[in-house]
Amino acid sequence: MEEVNRGPGNCLWQHRNRIVHALAPRKLALIWGAAMVMSCLWNAAMLHNIEAVHGHATMLGWDANCYFLWGRSIALDGDVDFENDFRFMASLEGFGATRDDFAAFLQTTPRTATGLIPNKYGEWLGLLAAPALWTAKLLSRPYSLITHRALSDFSGVYTLVFLVTCIVLGFLGLLASWRLVESIYGTAAAFSGQSFAERSDCRWGTICGSSRRWLTGRALP
Repeated sequence: MEEVNRGPGNCLWQHRNRIVHALAPRKLALIWGAAMVMSCLWNAAMLHNIEAVHGHATMLGWDANCYFLWGRSIALDGDVDFENDFRFMASLEGFGATRDDFAAFLQTTPRTATGLIPNKYGEWLGLLAAPALWTAKLLSRPYSLITHRALSDFSGVYTLVFLVTCIVLGFLGLLASWRLVESIYGTAAAFSGQSFAERSDCRWGTICGSSRRWLTGRALP
């Protein structure tokens, strides 16, 4: 009976926590790093495909664009007046329901007390993305001087910058949740919890609940 207990399977079980502690951070770093790069590339390819089909690279959907427009308006226009943003979205040909949603909103929504078009979605994601968008705006100036091509403030480049920012924030959220669970319940529990989260629809719920759709621009359904 003692010989059975000393078998390789039993030894592995006895040293499980030590093995998990050694391998988990490396495995998660590789998984998250690869997933983050793949998400960024997928979104870039998605925007390129949208531009090829519709003539302009923007996200499809109402809520994702409303979050983005907070950052775009603050970083590129220097204000929170969304009229030009919403009218631009409402003018896009070939964007179906996305265009119709913005057109209907402009026609039916009363203005604020200061006469502005309101944005019904929260500003925090736009605020977090604003520094990256502002940096992209600064870099667009030498780009224009070198290439002699002006970059529109509604260019798909800024949409991509916003999406990449969201993806990076999402993975930082995973890292934060890992650290929190690990500090309370240990490495094995953190590894098990994150492994489960990555394989289920809860993966983005770990970060910020119902925002999973805009978090990766729907690149990871």
